[in-house]
Amino acid sequence: MPSLPSSRGISSDSISSVLDDVHDWKKVWNKKRRQQLRDFQKCLENIPALKQTLSNPEAREEAQMLLQFEANKRRGSYPDSVLKAIENALEVLEDLDGGEPSEAVPNWFIPPYEVELGNYISAGGFADVYYGKWFDTDVVVKILYLPSESSPTYNDEDSVDVFRREADHWFMLSHQNVVHLYGACHVGRRPFFVCEPAKTTSVSAHMESLAHQNASYDPEQRGGNSSDIMRCLYLMGLGLKYVHERGIIHSDLKMNNVMVGTDEKNIKLGDFGSSIVKRRGGGSNKNYVGSGALRWKAPECLLGAEPSVESDIYSFGMCILEIFSGAIPWGNNLDVAVKYYVTKKRRLPPRPRGLNDIQWSMVQRMCCFEPTERISLAAVVDMLNAFRFEEPTMGGS
Repeated sequence: MPSLPSSRGISSDSISSVLDDVHDWKKVWNKKRRQQLRDFQKCLENIPALKQTLSNPEAREEAQMLLQFEANKRRGSYPDSVLKAIENALEVLEDLDGGEPSEAVPNWFIPPYEVELGNYISAGGFADVYYGKWFDTDVVVKILYLPSESSPTYNDEDSVDVFRREADHWFMLSHQNVVHLYGACHVGRRPFFVCEPAKTTSVSAHMESLAHQNASYDPEQRGGNSSDIMRCLYLMGLGLKYVHERGIIHSDLKMNNVMVGTDEKNIKLGDFGSSIVKRRGGGSNKNYVGSGALRWKAPECLLGAEPSVESDIYSFGMCILEIFSGAIPWGNNLDVAVKYYVTKKRRLPPRPRGLNDIQWSMVQRMCCFEPTERISLAAVVDMLNAFRFEEPTMGGS
């Protein structure tokens, strides 16, 4: 029987040759893997060197977490002899800690060696941000700064506790308008979050891009179409409402903490981690109020009160002014002047041109000086939903 013609010149000989190469590659890989396991086991069984290398409590804590992760989450990757060496090493490290049991591995824990950093995105006062890969998944990695040990606000135990609590909260969130957290690492000097990627385009730039697609767009007017902006704010409100319903306060709302989804349609509330770092010093709210985020803060927070649902609503109101004006709240005013206007004069930034009377009234109610007098977030979300279907006008100034 005549054979079928080979597709695109592929012959049985060429397939056989490729398979030989594959098997050769697998042989080489398996050989190197066996050597790695032998070296790893030898390292773990060298107890004097292990004790000397991990005499520092911080290094010991990191090693314990990584070894527990491998023993529990990657157990099938190791032969019994290596697993036994891991268990013995953990017992040695536990003895060095005075017999205190090792910390359990959190569900969200991702070891540093599973994350591959890619292109650098940006730096802030509290984190370096990179694109990256977690196995085959595209991610964004936010590597946080910690106070140095010489810092007067340094409190390592409190820092770890706060990081863990915030990671626990963020990891349990699952909503289309909240950036998804894949995991985090809390051990080592540079803890990090691994979350879903988003567009690098700012929300404001995205709104203007959408407006350009409208035939009636006036290039002399800055900002986006008001109905597009209201849709963005509505989605942002849905994310915030979901977070509040789970007993979590964002505490750092501003438009550069709101992301455009990779589908270029969805809006996602993000950067829960940045507010964590501002409180990591262990004690004073002055650190928390510090930075440029002061312009979005509710007056009670500027005066030292803890963040609350009501202070988030105030900050959300500032976000509305920000996106409609195309500038940060209070513009070029110095921070000290902003604090004076907000806490002493009880004033709001000027009304942006793109807000009609009803919309401006809503913002005023969101930003009442007294927290108890502020409109509820549920009411704000309902109003934003209605506003997005109104006759479009142009935002910006």
